[in-house]
Amino acid sequence: MKADLDTVERSLAVGRAVIMCESDDTDGTGRVRGFIRGWQRGAYILLDIPDVKGSTFPFRVNVACVLRFISDGDACACSTAILDLGSGSHFSYLRVYWPSVIESIRVRRHGRAPVSCSCTVKLPEGREIEGELQDISAGGCRIVLKHSLPKDMPISLTFDLPDGSVVRGLASTVASIAQVGNGVAHGIQFSDPDECVVNDIEFFVASTLARLRGVEHEQPRILLITQDARNAGDLKMSLKDRNYDVTLAVGVVDGFFSLRLARPSALVVALASEGTCSADICRYVRETRQFAELPIVVYGGGSGEEKQVMEAGATKWFPQTTSVRDVCAALEVLVPHTADGEHAAFSRNGN
Repeated sequence: MKADLDTVERSLAVGRAVIMCESDDTDGTGRVRGFIRGWQRGAYILLDIPDVKGSTFPFRVNVACVLRFISDGDACACSTAILDLGSGSHFSYLRVYWPSVIESIRVRRHGRAPVSCSCTVKLPEGREIEGELQDISAGGCRIVLKHSLPKDMPISLTFDLPDGSVVRGLASTVASIAQVGNGVAHGIQFSDPDECVVNDIEFFVASTLARLRGVEHEQPRILLITQDARNAGDLKMSLKDRNYDVTLAVGVVDGFFSLRLARPSALVVALASEGTCSADICRYVRETRQFAELPIVVYGGGSGEEKQVMEAGATKWFPQTTSVRDVCAALEVLVPHTADGEHAAFSRNGN
């Protein structure tokens, strides 16, 4: 949603937990936890950064970043950049620019997101056992172990969520037990988790559920990354006329956030000027496992850019002189769909 001054201010609260991360963070190291300490309407947001140990986040003025937080039942994210850092031998605060756009998803109460990742369970006596995390909500999760644990046993959990969020030593209790296949499923209830942990989990759950709903969407979704929404208007409308659902992202940071959130059927990078980072975008997408086969169409750029972007992983490249009709025709080959919106599986080469 467009973030007017009132919308942003309503989302902020002194003491609210936030996650600040790099736009391309995938392993959880390029992020830090912090809290909102204040703001100047329309100018900046003041954040307290209490602990940066273990983080690779580049704390420098003008470094782009994404803020994630939960506000009034919404999982929110906005793109911004560091305005300045606190002074002294170590800084205790920083200011980021007032955001122009906030992306938000309603957090479904008691929503549970499917997940498949390893987890470590620490027992009361200190022994650790390995298991699999199968689903998660803000209040608990389901894990599968080789052997059964007693009901009401206090344990602690450690796991890494697929979006890079890292949870360490989360105090929990075994709430239920059921035999499943060759293992035992345990319903786990979290015990008063830290607000930052709740933030991480709720954001992951909301994003995952929204993405799954998108998979069931009748129309195939095209993510369009552009520098100027006005210049991309004709392409967006032409795609909509062809029964595509188009998500428009202005700028690279918003584009990466939307990529993870929307899980599109294809990506169109429409950066018209030379010297832009179309090749970097393609390279990043290809290095992200879940997008390794995503069709990428690069539209615009200089005449010498084709070789560079194709080597970086683009599926198709079109110069700025190409008509919108030809770009749409290429996308219809890469992401075909019937008149009622159902679409076939894609291949990277469009075959």
